[in-house]
Amino acid sequence: MQWLQWNRPIARTDARSVAASVVAVSVTALLLTGCATTVSAPVPSQRISAEEFRYVLPPLFGYPLTVPLQTEGELKAAASGLADSSNWAATEEAVAALLLRDPGLHPATLLLAQVEFLGADYASAVALLGPVVDELPDYVAAQLLLGRAAEKLGQLPRAYAAYRASAPRINLASARAAQLKERALEIVYNRLADSLGRGRLEDAETNLARLKEWAPDEPTTLRAERGVAVAVGDLERELAVVGSLSELDPGERSLRERLAELELEVGEPSTGLRILQELSAEYPDDLDLADRLSEAKFVWRLVMLPKEAKDLVKSEELSRGEFASVLYWLFPEVRYSRASAGLIVNDIFEQTGREQIVRVVNLGLMSVDLAMHRFYPERPVTRVEALTSFLSLMARSRPAPACLGAHDPELGASVDATCEAAARCGLLTEAAECLPGGPLSGAAAAQLSRRTLERLGVE
Repeated sequence: MQWLQWNRPIARTDARSVAASVVAVSVTALLLTGCATTVSAPVPSQRISAEEFRYVLPPLFGYPLTVPLQTEGELKAAASGLADSSNWAATEEAVAALLLRDPGLHPATLLLAQVEFLGADYASAVALLGPVVDELPDYVAAQLLLGRAAEKLGQLPRAYAAYRASAPRINLASARAAQLKERALEIVYNRLADSLGRGRLEDAETNLARLKEWAPDEPTTLRAERGVAVAVGDLERELAVVGSLSELDPGERSLRERLAELELEVGEPSTGLRILQELSAEYPDDLDLADRLSEAKFVWRLVMLPKEAKDLVKSEELSRGEFASVLYWLFPEVRYSRASAGLIVNDIFEQTGREQIVRVVNLGLMSVDLAMHRFYPERPVTRVEALTSFLSLMARSRPAPACLGAHDPELGASVDATCEAAARCGLLTEAAECLPGGPLSGAAAAQLSRRTLERLGVE
């Protein structure tokens, strides 16, 4: 097998380059042999394991292309001596002659790989067979031998892939694939996890594709895809995977909770709400779960709003006019109650939400410059203005929440008093997070609205 030792780089070439290299070296070997003047000593016979010889099939077995009858006969003759190592040199010479005529003759390359395999040079066998099966994945004899050679080298994912490719026609391959599957999946999964840990998303996707090809419905594959979805921030993809995982293990609480969250965010909010209601019934003492259920009900309320209202909740910074519309749409009391006699406001006639502004102003929930009769709808609403509006809504309810104490928002309470009252009533975790002069996003307005509605007992 001296020719292969001279030509180790073939493992990095394509099938055609491999064949060309084999031809060149083999022809050289033949010429040297022909010019020799001394008689070589006989090659000692090597005992071939019957177990390993099971992986050496006739070179044309499962070959998807056609070969001339003469070539077929020559291949069979070259393969006939494989069981006896003393014939391997003759096999290599015959293969070199075949490749000289047809450098792309895959069964000839397979014969060389079989010689290397039987001589326990598994790395050389893999190097020869890799380009062949890349070009002809349905070549059964090549896949079976590649599977065993890779297995001998401890390359279990590669071995499993090769066995799997030849399993439909070879019982031996099917049996080996079944034995290696779990370990091969585990190795690829660990490679994927390592790729994610290193931020190599392309490598992770490559390993995931292999898992999905091998075992699309296995929990290992689903967990891997969830990891990739989380890494790339694809919530819709994660939703699909978590749904499948939850079906496989319906009793897993964490999966059900995450499924509910994803349904509420990017799926069907009604489904998310239903899951949380079921969980809350199963775990009635879980306060965190009760809070998430309350939030889910609020999300459902948002889903039912017209598009203009939903767009406001997504706004990065609300104006006073937009905040008035948020109050109008999120609080039934504002939308349906009777307002007192109207105030004259001169700067809202061009506003698309002027009807909502009028309702909020006439309920006394937002201030107006009485001297100038101006509402300033375009000015950004501040957090303290928003908190004052929410506290005013509480003050209007009967009975008013005890958390308000003596606080009366309509009497022009100080900023500090407003922040403290908001904290007592659960709008803020503590008064220090008030940030009274800061702007208000649509999401923050929605959260404050939710807490106010809870305090008012509105679901």
